[in-house]
Amino acid sequence: MKINNKSLIGLGLILLGIILFIYSGNIFTVIGGVALLFAMYFGYKMYREAATDGVKILGAIIVVIGAVFLISMSPLLIVLALSLICVYLGWRLIKRNDDSDFHSSHRDDRSSGPIIEVEKPFDSNSRDSK
Repeated sequence: MKINNKSLIGLGLILLGIILFIYSGNIFTVIGGVALLFAMYFGYKMYREAATDGVKILGAIIVVIGAVFLISMSPLLIVLALSLICVYLGWRLIKRNDDSDFHSSHRDDRSSGPIIEVEKPFDSNSRDSK
């Protein structure tokens, strides 16, 4: 890997993403968000399939409580999304830099068009003419 401005910016974005991920509450925030979404789905399913009014009210309460907790977690989820975006963009910058180094050092003959061989003009000093 060649060190230049793109790779340094990419490394900086990856480090920023990792720091944001650690600061935001790490993987347990994601697990909590998924658990809340599951609880909201379960409450909605209870509400839709309820036979009595009591079960409907219980399902609605579960959905509302899950939504309140999910909304309260939204700043953490936004920071997690930003950290993942930083890591992804940093990785793309580093990989794009590696790919451009690879393509500049290796020539792809298929993309350069047909190869035309040009005959050398007759040279009086060549071995064939002796």
